[in-house]
Amino acid sequence: MRSKEELRRLIDHMDDRWVDEVVDYIRWLQRDADTLTPDEWQRVQRGERELAQGDGGTSRIGATNTMYEIILSRHAARYLARLDRMAQLRIVDRLEQLTENPLGSFTKPLTNAEGPRSGRVGS
Repeated sequence: MRSKEELRRLIDHMDDRWVDEVVDYIRWLQRDADTLTPDEWQRVQRGERELAQGDGGTSRIGATNTMYEIILSRHAARYLARLDRMAQLRIVDRLEQLTENPLGSFTKPLTNAEGPRSGRVGS
């Protein structure tokens, strides 16, 4: 089966919430990899300022109107700062989604563990 045919078949059987995410991902793949939108560039600059200021060894992610806040250790913040800009944006986007709904469709429970969940960020 050709890839496009298989993709059509998969999308026909996919839940609508996943279809939207797949479409967004395909649009992202079609963009020039080295180009950031003005909004993305502002977010990267804001993140760099926050990382440079530090917060007693932690960095916080989550707007004031979100239900949850993610606090990164100094080690995690440094690791994030060393990644390329596109990877930083993908990870920060996922972390921001987690602040709004940590049990969303983009996470899954760990096997044989009640409570902890895992999530992936694609490349």
